[in-house]
Amino acid sequence: MNTRLIAESSILTSLSLVILLMASLSPVNKIFIASASALVLEISIKRNHLKPSLFVFFPTVILSFFLLPYKMFAILYLTIFGGYSIIRNCITIKNKALKKTIMIIYFDVVFWVLFFLANQLFENVFEKLINGPFWQNLLLFFVLQLAVLLYDYALDIGSKLLINKLKDLGI
Repeated sequence: MNTRLIAESSILTSLSLVILLMASLSPVNKIFIASASALVLEISIKRNHLKPSLFVFFPTVILSFFLLPYKMFAILYLTIFGGYSIIRNCITIKNKALKKTIMIIYFDVVFWVLFFLANQLFENVFEKLINGPFWQNLLLFFVLQLAVLLYDYALDIGSKLLINKLKDLGI
């Protein structure tokens, strides 16, 4: 690894941590702000490929567990935001529909594991949702699928725009 990659990785790690800290301290739009940390990782992956970007992902995960006041954002970055970007770029399938299906399955598995883990840890806080009508749970499932597809599309568009802007600036 050359010094440019090391410096860029440290800058992107600190930027991800600042975004996660802003999300944990913000009174509104916490998840939206935290999802911007995945955009930083996505830019690192697009510019430097996957292997050097692991030097952004893992330090961000480790430091977020130590520095953030709410560890929930560290877990979300590890599983959903950063983990989604890493898994998304590990898959080298040319068929876009199959790749999107794999990403939706990944998100569903992670979401439901976190959901049931939170339900067990916090004494059945989601009991009404679990025991609610079937149509509400089905509606929640389809809304999540739509949200994943929109998130994936926004991640693509946002990373392309920012990379083009960085190229225009000569960075």
